[in-house]
Amino acid sequence: MANEDLELRKAFFTESVDILESIEEQVSVLEVSPGDLENVNGLFRGLHTIKGNSSFLSLDSITKVSHAAETLLDKARKKEIPVDKVVVALVKKVLSCLQSMIMDQNTDLDVSEPVSLISKFLKGEKIVIDDNSIVDEKNATQVANQKIQTTKFIKIDDVKVNKLVSITRELELLRYSLEKTPEKMEVLGPQLDDLRFEVDLLVSKMSRLTRSLSGIMFGIRLVPVGQVFNRFPKVVKELAAKLGKDIRLEIKKGNAELDKNIVEAIADPMTHLIRNSADHGIETLEDRKRSRKKAQGVITLDSYVRGNFVFIEISDDGKGIDGDKILEKAIEKGIVPKDKVGSYTNAQKLSLIFAPGFSTAEKVTDISGRGVGMDVVKSNINKLKGTVLIESEPGKGTVIRLRFPMSLVVMFSLFVEISDSCYGIPVEQIDESIDYNAGEFLNEIPQGSDPSKFMEVYSIRSLLWGQQEDAKKSLLHTLKFKAKSGENKLFLVDEFLSIEDAIVQSLDSYIAAMPGLQGATVRKDGSVATILNPDSLLDIASKVKPFAFVPVKEKDKTEDVNLADFLGFSDGSSVA
Repeated sequence: MANEDLELRKAFFTESVDILESIEEQVSVLEVSPGDLENVNGLFRGLHTIKGNSSFLSLDSITKVSHAAETLLDKARKKEIPVDKVVVALVKKVLSCLQSMIMDQNTDLDVSEPVSLISKFLKGEKIVIDDNSIVDEKNATQVANQKIQTTKFIKIDDVKVNKLVSITRELELLRYSLEKTPEKMEVLGPQLDDLRFEVDLLVSKMSRLTRSLSGIMFGIRLVPVGQVFNRFPKVVKELAAKLGKDIRLEIKKGNAELDKNIVEAIADPMTHLIRNSADHGIETLEDRKRSRKKAQGVITLDSYVRGNFVFIEISDDGKGIDGDKILEKAIEKGIVPKDKVGSYTNAQKLSLIFAPGFSTAEKVTDISGRGVGMDVVKSNINKLKGTVLIESEPGKGTVIRLRFPMSLVVMFSLFVEISDSCYGIPVEQIDESIDYNAGEFLNEIPQGSDPSKFMEVYSIRSLLWGQQEDAKKSLLHTLKFKAKSGENKLFLVDEFLSIEDAIVQSLDSYIAAMPGLQGATVRKDGSVATILNPDSLLDIASKVKPFAFVPVKEKDKTEDVNLADFLGFSDGSSVA
């Protein structure tokens, strides 16, 4: 069995055991209160989930018996049949059957008897139910040594988890304060040296323990995004067969992690987007031949972390989306006033597919429609504090990015001063720091010079707030970020302050929508600092004129240069 299939089965069995526990409780309620429709609906949903998950893994016996029970309960919840003793007995038999297959991992059990009984009952035939459990002992013995080791989970109330996270956050802030204590004691005189040394040791020990606790607690609710990705190969295969297209799903990384609740909730929006790509993105074989493309269309899933955000990408190499046609359709439907047409960028035109009631589909299919329900997709992502971004080029394909903030994360950050305020920048995204004399700044590249020998300089205060840069400084500090798009770009800051661990929290949606920002933190001295987003700054810079140009300086040749040493201060200390 392939590793991916093994992990999928492991997750299936672990999740299904929890569902079966709920179903068992609901069956007990069913016996006492057969008219409780809310309970019947709960039973239906549990069996529906098991059926859907098992069908992805081709666990046919589980799928067949859960589907039969789902059909039975669907009629019961619609009041097409009464919930009598026979219905209760049939559900109990299905539960016993599922428990044998899932809890004992005897997935090849013969389920023809309960499936047949339910079928006959729904046709109005009289049936006799044997209370004996349906277990194929011989088959059970054969698979006994082939069980998949499931992960054991302990259910913890969300309220308790949130309290633990809150306490951990306070511990981190306490650690920050304590780390300053030895420095304060030092100024009191040499007689406190011994006590200072002892406190220093205790602080170091506490720092190590709280960092370890923080790492565990902040990750306790995180699960791999790949858990969602792994359910889509079968979906794409079935879509391709139904549409008569040759489509391959390529899963790239899928190793980013998100809150468990978000991972569970994004499955439906992602399914809709993938169906859109297959139905209206990937062309027919004839159209791909005319466009001189490979016969096989490709839908790609990827996930990665940038700064304090997790990105999920759904892309295809199909026909793409024409922004101008989108705008025309929006005007036709009255979504966009005609007098506003000239102000729309291509990105704004593409984003119109998420407007309520918008669709470019000439006919609505049972699979999807480019724009049909896309407003619901966007709404569902927004409810999870996520953002939907779209890029497309006609004839080349479409990329849709779902961006979610990491709710809480510890980042090693460089704190800088800009316009008398403090801002943090993740150290892992900084390539180097370069100082220039004011005389080295040029308004433009000298005529006849090689442009590759010069760096573009951008003012962060100008990019974010439109403020003018102070041109009177004799020494100017710049930062270069680690990104392909930032190879020739430098960003001005006023001063380097310190390098510290920062507990970064996501911002409210209104503030988070502001470009260039990605979170906020409380520093060791109790002040609040905003964390900048280097990727966003690079994106903004690519659309405006540079503040100045400077000659390229040769990078320090020293191997493994520590950024703190490079900037002139030690880890965690401030610049005097």
